[in-house]
Amino acid sequence: MAWFKQLDLPDPAYLLEHPRKFKVPEKLDSVFVVLDGVSTLAVNIIAQNDQHGPGAWDAAWQIINAVCEADMQDVALSAAKKLANARKPEFTLPHKTLKHFGDILAGME
Repeated sequence: MAWFKQLDLPDPAYLLEHPRKFKVPEKLDSVFVVLDGVSTLAVNIIAQNDQHGPGAWDAAWQIINAVCEADMQDVALSAAKKLANARKPEFTLPHKTLKHFGDILAGME
């Protein structure tokens, strides 16, 4: 369990509530784990069809965008695909973030 304590990763629920407080970790594996947690939680919230879905959608994309702006879009792709697959028609597309992925996520529109 010592390795778990040393991870020092943020809580995905906290990040979805406060996406602007997200700091991109330096280690790629940490970035991947954080994004996986954030995207999985956001998808679960969206699946519940309650009022928190749109907020989780927007917050998760803000976090993915921060990773892309740190030039780590290859690490963010898995989370972006997971989130894209959970999209509801009424959710606003994150055009700024989608540009980081080129044609890979072009089918979202």
